[in-house]
Amino acid sequence: MINVFVPLDISTYANKFFIDLDKMDRMKSELSFTPADYIEHDIFHVLTRSPMYSSNLDFSQYGKKVTLSPFRLALADLDLLDQVERRLTDSYGEEVAVHVTMSEHLASIMSREFWLRAVPNFNLVISDVWEPEFLDHDPKLSMYNVFEYIKQSVDQSAPFKVNLVKPNSHDGLQKWLTLNKIPASVVNFEYFLYDTWVQSGVTYAGSKLDKETTYKSKTFFDLQRKTEKTKDILLLNRTYKAHRVAVVNDLYKDGYLDNSYFSLQEIRDSSEAPELLEDYELPILADSEPDTNIGPDGFMQHDSVANYDWILKSKLYVGTESYMSVDSQILQQGYTKYPIRFVSEKVYKPLAWGMPFIILGNARTLLRIRQLGFKTFDGLIDESYDLEDDPKIRYDMVLNAIKSFIDSPPDSEKLMKICKFNLDMFYDTDFQLNQFSEMANSCVNNYYNFRRTVDNEFNQ
Repeated sequence: MINVFVPLDISTYANKFFIDLDKMDRMKSELSFTPADYIEHDIFHVLTRSPMYSSNLDFSQYGKKVTLSPFRLALADLDLLDQVERRLTDSYGEEVAVHVTMSEHLASIMSREFWLRAVPNFNLVISDVWEPEFLDHDPKLSMYNVFEYIKQSVDQSAPFKVNLVKPNSHDGLQKWLTLNKIPASVVNFEYFLYDTWVQSGVTYAGSKLDKETTYKSKTFFDLQRKTEKTKDILLLNRTYKAHRVAVVNDLYKDGYLDNSYFSLQEIRDSSEAPELLEDYELPILADSEPDTNIGPDGFMQHDSVANYDWILKSKLYVGTESYMSVDSQILQQGYTKYPIRFVSEKVYKPLAWGMPFIILGNARTLLRIRQLGFKTFDGLIDESYDLEDDPKIRYDMVLNAIKSFIDSPPDSEKLMKICKFNLDMFYDTDFQLNQFSEMANSCVNNYYNFRRTVDNEFNQ
């Protein structure tokens, strides 16, 4: 049997029986979503367009064949899924199990009729790999509504499965689903490994500041190792977070940013950064900020493109993650908060750039990237902050670790040895491909494990 992931597409759908039109209108007016945008937010559709994966779509592991469909599934064809399976079976020459995929945005606008039809009859994979929290724009446009539909629609006797793919590696998230009686499995996927390679790395044509320069990972690291480190810290901050404002102000008032690259787009209250605002007007742009990062209003649109001077001349990268606390920010009626461990491009950038780093983010972020196979700097940098659960204490520990690094620099050769290991691993194609492979196979394994539980015929 071959397992085929087939993205669901509503761009050509005329019959609105399966779509909540009110929700669709709200998604259009409030989030500017067009029918094409729903498919763009499905990770399995993203795979089909990736330059890295377009010729490497066979994710077969563990004796199970796993791949992507050569076409998308039109919503009007849901009732013809048997025909789709036969078409794929003819194409691949063996029996096919179809896994219907969609984004959380698409799931949130589907009607109750869709879920009553889909949950007992299809293997479903719902993904949002850009945000660790479930979509919850407002009471109507919310994954919490989807959870309720799934609960109402599930048939425990049917051999079908719902998977939720998220960039949230906290092992408590599955427990949260069970506690809230949501019959689904969560699959962690570190999407920003790929996103950083495409947008913020140094070897992919779409991510480079200097389009005329071609670097391979080895040649870039040689340049990284040989370039004199004339700046102390690289500290980039765009979207407002209170801990980002705090760390910029605290480092600035103690003089640690006097010889550093740093940026800060906005604050919410002038009392947040009194020392900083005495000398700077917002937004603060890092020296030599690439023009492509600056919008017409003067604000940073995205800090994905890096100036090579930032990377090559800075001694230490400080990543300020989106989350410091462990719990989701939004609490829905009838649901408890769920835990979060989120690793974004802010953590993966120094791996892609061959830099030493300290991360201000969730507890056990460093543990997570070590689980992926990367190395951190324990013994050279005080990384005890990573195991501290209290965000206030962890903040102070991170601040002290940054200051200690600048005041008493660790052995540069030992630092560079770890940096080279990380950079080589980051740009290893097999490593990157394996992240997608493991995610796809986790979805498939969840399905087979579920079938063994509910389907006697399958077991026989």
